[in-house]
Amino acid sequence: MMPSSNVPNCRQQQGAALIISLIVLLVLTILGVQSMQTSVLEERMAGNFKDKRQAFEAAEAGLKAAEAFINLQTAPPVADANGSNGVYSFGAANVRSSSFWSNVSTQNSFGGLAEGPRYVIEERGQQAGSGQSRNAEIGAITKTSFNGSSYGYRITARGVGGTTNAVVILQSDFEKVF
Repeated sequence: MMPSSNVPNCRQQQGAALIISLIVLLVLTILGVQSMQTSVLEERMAGNFKDKRQAFEAAEAGLKAAEAFINLQTAPPVADANGSNGVYSFGAANVRSSSFWSNVSTQNSFGGLAEGPRYVIEERGQQAGSGQSRNAEIGAITKTSFNGSSYGYRITARGVGGTTNAVVILQSDFEKVF
């Protein structure tokens, strides 16, 4: 049996180890919660970036589809205020209104998009005579000599990402010799 003088009395203990361990546990909990919040924020940012990128690619696909439509025409399509032949009169399309876009037909959609890309073609006017025409074909700007009529078009394309929160609208100028 140990002498009683070597064993600390329970009344003399202050509980400092318990208080220090609770403080350390509290600090670790706060660090863990903060790192989880940071991870969730970074995951949201990555998702939003992906969504915006998908919308941009969809709008690019809309521009390419419109350029292909114009290139397939053998004669200039007749432009009107309603876009009956696929081409609007210049300034007739209200591309800044979301309700306008709901009446424009969608193109073939890619997987994972909330809706397919849409485009509007507006005729800018005719340039008659001869000279140099700028055609944006397959992503490259080329200049061709022409003798006849060159028609200018403004193409506006709207792409939506994986959710309807990400919308990208792109415009390009396109010129074709008929």
